[in-house]
Amino acid sequence: MNAQTKPATFAAAFDAALAAPEPVPGGGGGGCSPDAAKPVSGDPGAITPDAIVVATAPVRRSNFESALFETLIELKRIDDAIAKLDAEKAEKRADLEKALLSSDEQSIKFDNLGSASMAKGTAKVIVVDIDAVPDRFVKREPTVDTTAAGKALRAGGEVAGLKLGEEGAPVLRVVWAK
Repeated sequence: MNAQTKPATFAAAFDAALAAPEPVPGGGGGGCSPDAAKPVSGDPGAITPDAIVVATAPVRRSNFESALFETLIELKRIDDAIAKLDAEKAEKRADLEKALLSSDEQSIKFDNLGSASMAKGTAKVIVVDIDAVPDRFVKREPTVDTTAAGKALRAGGEVAGLKLGEEGAPVLRVVWAK
């Protein structure tokens, strides 16, 4: 696939934004109006190519920043798709449950696809008096408050039986704008 047949993507929109002329203060130029940043899908959090153009036109980014920006856009798109699919899955499960509960059938099976059935719920155990429960039914595992112990150890203190391990690998934290 060559550059002339490449489909329009967020990456292409971002590249176009970088190639666009600098916007003129007060409007005009840059090829974007203030309305271009408004989502076309009705979803206020949607990222549209026009929103990318508006967001990036005033600032020219390095190739490294461009790659990071493009990757973050793709990550947001994937997160949004997963959330949408999770909601759709919950809705379909509820529809299937409602259909089975309202029919005489408690299960349905389709060859080469799978089955769905309504299983009887189990009664949950409710603890009324923990002190009256026999020891054989009580889990008493020793636990360590690692947060408090870590603070003490990092402050230079000593805690018997504990030590600080190697520093862990860096962790990426992504916070989406509201």
